[in-house]
Amino acid sequence: MKKIKPLNIWVLKDSETLPVIKDAKKMRTWRLSEALADRGHSVTWWTSNFYHTKKEKVCEGDKTLELRNNLTVKLLDCGSYKKNISLQRVKHHFILGKKFALLARKGNKPDIIISSLPILEFPFEAIKYGKMNNIPVIIDVRDMWPDILLSYLPPFLRPCMKIPVFFYNIRINSCLRKAQGIVSMTEDILNWALEKANLKKDENKRVFYLGYDESCSQETEKIGELEKITKDKIVFSYLGTFNNSNDLDLIVEAANILEQDKNFNGHFILAGNGDLWDSIQEKVKYNKNITLLGWLNKGQSSYLMKRTDVNFIPSKVPAIPNKFFESLFFGNPILFCMEGESKSILETHNAGIFYNKGNVESLIAGIKSISEENKLQDLKKNSRKLYETHFKAYNIYSAYCEYIERIHSTYDKASS
Repeated sequence: MKKIKPLNIWVLKDSETLPVIKDAKKMRTWRLSEALADRGHSVTWWTSNFYHTKKEKVCEGDKTLELRNNLTVKLLDCGSYKKNISLQRVKHHFILGKKFALLARKGNKPDIIISSLPILEFPFEAIKYGKMNNIPVIIDVRDMWPDILLSYLPPFLRPCMKIPVFFYNIRINSCLRKAQGIVSMTEDILNWALEKANLKKDENKRVFYLGYDESCSQETEKIGELEKITKDKIVFSYLGTFNNSNDLDLIVEAANILEQDKNFNGHFILAGNGDLWDSIQEKVKYNKNITLLGWLNKGQSSYLMKRTDVNFIPSKVPAIPNKFFESLFFGNPILFCMEGESKSILETHNAGIFYNKGNVESLIAGIKSISEENKLQDLKKNSRKLYETHFKAYNIYSAYCEYIERIHSTYDKASS
């Protein structure tokens, strides 16, 4: 086996679950950083000290955390914000980019940088730093930002955002063209990025799916409300963020209609938090067929997924979310409205049921169809098989690490 040269690697990502949070779930950056550290590399994860999900700081001031051997987390204090779309968040990102640029000049230089997009400020500063110091930069494109921003806004506000989005895109395209590597979590997002920057796909433009942190399944914590649901019920659940990118209102509408159907033997669970929590709470308070849960820790999430028969992914955007992989790991087929790659994967492997976005009749038809006993059992088997054959986390992150090592190796030769 060829010996791998240990590298000093910087990973730049904000707004992701932080290691200092109790019972935190390991997301993409955390898992990639650990995988790199396991291969002998020294990894520094740059982020802010602001916990995006709960909109609160995890500490006061800057803090450097030695997470484990070869893995350091740098938490930078850049202020806070209350809403996902707000001037305060724009200010937060601006300060984070400038603070990173300032501190980066004072430390030991890395061998390679992996910077996520969004936010723009990280790859923009990483590209400048990399060019100045002859260091390769890989951009990990997480979603179709800022284009997707327009879909979150009411129609009357969209014209106001077109000019700032235009100028953001100029910088994004420049960063993508200057990067030594571009990766993404789905083919759809990668193709979007390449088309935006007028680039052709080659061996340096790759897809590495999210996968699922399988260690989470080993921890379970009972949820009292779920004990009241009889075992004969088919459990449909949504676990995620209550925001405008997920059409939870349609699930509530379908559940309200099905509550009147005496032949329907299902129960709905909505779990998570977000801007629409109060609105959803008001809409479900009279429905006995819906259990509403708040934010769940790692053990509670695993317990819910094990108790679930079918998962909803009501995403309005085409990206493949974390819950896609988590659902398949637990053998839960998916009711979804996403077009593109996710639709193709689930339908090809018969691991989910598609419904038309915003169409309650289509959603109800999907719920009834998936409730058929033989069909549900077949879909469950197919879901787990799909995870095992295509989305095992170890295989994904091992391949991602090898890609990073190759980008450094080829760049090192080219620049020497």
